Amino acid sequence: MNLTDLYLQENKFDGYISREIGNLINLTHLYLQENKFGGSIPQEIGNLIGLTHLYLQENKFGGSIPPERGNLMGLNCLILQQNELNGPIPSEIGNLEQLSMLNLRENRFGGFIPSKIGDLRSLEILDLSSNDLIGKIPIQLENLGRLSHLNLHNNSLSGSIPTLKTIHS
Repeated sequence: MNLTDLYLQENKFDGYISREIGNLINLTHLYLQENKFGGSIPQEIGNLIGLTHLYLQENKFGGSIPPERGNLMGLNCLILQQNELNGPIPSEIGNLEQLSMLNLRENRFGGFIPSKIGDLRSLEILDLSSNDLIGKIPIQLENLGRLSHLNLHNNSLSGSIPTLKTIHS
């Protein structure tokens, strides 16, 4: 199948996403937000190496982010807000060098913010608010020179705030 764009947002779909989603190897845009999908995010999404936009927000996905998400090297937008995802944010997320938007708001992620997020030099929007994150803000966030929106509110972060740089054109 040559399907490149799949838009199923704002419906009442429920159940699980089939692992066969990984067979849609030409997919670049996957929009499943604002439905009632549940279960885990299938690791087979990591097979979609051409994917640039992944919008799964406002569903009922649980479990953790599969490390295979780090295979999506061309991913520009990863939006997983308002689900029931938990566990640590995987350090493999730092492999997504093209990522300009990362939104994990309103889930149940715990542990520390991975320092590898500082490797996301194209990142403009980072929203990790309303989770269960602890510890210090990684100093590596100072490397995010394109960052224009940073939202870390409603966590249990402590320590000092890194100096965030700005890019001058």
